[in-house]
Amino acid sequence: MINAILLDIARLIVFSKSDAIVGSLNSFYQEHSKDTNFDFFNYYRVNDELLNYLERLKNKYEIFGFTKGIIHSVPEIKNKIDNIFDEIYTVNEIGFEKDLPNSYLNVCSFIQIEPEEVIFIDDIEKNLEAAKVAGLNIYKYTTNEDLFNKLGTL
Repeated sequence: MINAILLDIARLIVFSKSDAIVGSLNSFYQEHSKDTNFDFFNYYRVNDELLNYLERLKNKYEIFGFTKGIIHSVPEIKNKIDNIFDEIYTVNEIGFEKDLPNSYLNVCSFIQIEPEEVIFIDDIEKNLEAAKVAGLNIYKYTTNEDLFNKLGTL
């Protein structure tokens, strides 16, 4: 039985809306956010549809984030996700990269839940494989609609 949802932040909750961002959303933010004319929403968009859906699931599941960077802590995002996520963990806190099974075992230990009770959602195959090896249920994110259909069957 699934009791918790664990999901990535970059490219699930926060997307690039600028061709200027190539590679990591976090790296781009760290490099450019100090620019005087930097406006977060010129470069990023928030998946409000997914956030609204997750908010409706709060009465059924615990909801956690697992991310490599800091994008979840910028004010433009933090305001939107603080009341939805029970906790957001970073690879620095966990001690392992997201492509290693131990990272998911550590997250489960922190949230005090068995791996088989968690579904991990990400858009990167190697992270999903690591979570699967750790015993988590996995789902590869492609679209909101597909994800909503999947979560509706749990």
